Amino acid sequence: MSLFLGGTAGSAAAEVYIHPDNDGQMLYQTRRTLQDQRGYTWQAVAFKFARSGSSGPLQLRLVGFPGTVELDHEQPLMLLTSLGQKLTVDNVSDQVSKTNPTEPHVGQWNLQPVLIELGNTMFLDLSISTADHQTLRLAISPDTIEEWQTVAACSATWCGS
Repeated sequence: MSLFLGGTAGSAAAEVYIHPDNDGQMLYQTRRTLQDQRGYTWQAVAFKFARSGSSGPLQLRLVGFPGTVELDHEQPLMLLTSLGQKLTVDNVSDQVSKTNPTEPHVGQWNLQPVLIELGNTMFLDLSISTADHQTLRLAISPDTIEEWQTVAACSATWCGS
């Protein structure tokens, strides 16, 4: 199921996907396709799980095309905000799967601790470390930041603005 959350005149609508699971949990997520500075495409998925009485942290999963990149799963994600703030986001790529090792082209980071810092930013520049010590950059638009904040605000019983 998708939930479209309208904005005011001049702002974009956030598209939040809601998926109930068999354990009584709700998965809230938003997806965007992004390009890095080399022109490679990435799927950016911001998501969190919630159940009655509790809510998990907002996670960001980036998925590149297999064979084009290998991420360094030990390195944090670095954020540069439009206000000049440099933020570090913990790498939690080991949480992608409980049964299989994380694919080299997939990374995951916990955005929850830096959400408050993103409140007034107009854009973000994400820097991702690769296994061959390169740095990839992804530009994040204000609409995407707004979607991430919407997902972060979702609870087991409510999601909206």
